[in-house]
Formats: sequence, C-alpha cells, structure tokens
Amino acid sequence: MQAVSEGYDTTGLAVGRLPRMLAQALLASAAVSKDIGLIVTFIGIGILVNIIIVLIAVLVIGERQQNREQR
Repeated sequence: MQAVSEGYDTTGLAVGRLPRMLAQALLASAAVSKDIGLIVTFIGIGILVNIIIVLIAVLVIGERQQNREQR
C-alpha cells in the first residue's frame, strides 16, 4: 500500500492540491449560496413593503371616496 504524499506528485498530477481546490470550491459555493439567500431576503422584504404601501394607498382612496359621498 502506498503512502499518501503531500505536495506535487512526480507524475505531474497535483494530488496534494486536490483537497485545497475542493475546499476552495466548497467555500465559494457556500459564499454564493449565502449571497443568493441575502438577495432573495432583501428582495422579498422590498416586495412586502411595496404591497403594504399599495394596500394603505387603496384604503386611503376608498375612505376619501366615502367621505365625499357623505357630504
């Protein structure tokens, strides 16, 4: 059984670098997934706030119309 060598393999394959590259890819994917999660969260908050603002505007317009009808 051969011992696992660290660093560069003599055959030209970077066997020792594979775990480092894999770790960098996993960290990059974790960072990307967190970025996407934050983007979705803030877009969702923006949509929710806009819906509330539109609801308030519709209620105010409706109440104004009721006030005009009572006069």
